[in-house]
Amino acid sequence: MAMAVAVLVEIKRKQVAHRAGLMNSTEPLPVTFLWVSLQYLFLGSAEPFYLSWHDGFLFHRGAI
Repeated sequence: MAMAVAVLVEIKRKQVAHRAGLMNSTEPLPVTFLWVSLQYLFLGSAEPFYLSWHDGFLFHRGAI
């Protein structure tokens, strides 16, 4: 889910950059932070689930 949101946001950012003529520029894009924050919201909400699984796996199956 997080990767799908990231793809959609990056498509939007590329369209904005193309319309503004900033494809190969280092200038900031005229896109609000709210578009990028969607990616961080989904990635941040998935992190606790991954960490709990990863810690449990290492605790039970990891080498001593």
